[in-house]
Amino acid sequence: MKTKDIVYRRYVDLLPQEKRFYTINREYLELNECDKCEEIDSTYDLYWDCDFDLKGWQCLCGECYEKIGGKPLE
Repeated sequence: MKTKDIVYRRYVDLLPQEKRFYTINREYLELNECDKCEEIDSTYDLYWDCDFDLKGWQCLCGECYEKIGGKPLE
């Protein structure tokens, strides 16, 4: 199984073997989920609350970040 098989998909939509692969390898592959839409993406492509005002969310993908009107912290 490859990373590209699970990126940009929701965890709940993964097959059992894909869920296992994601759970075991998420740290090694540097993957996380958007808190709002639950889409899996690279840790580095997500917006984090330590750098951005995410209106109460901890981690958001680019699309959700734009929808909530997030802003960089100063």
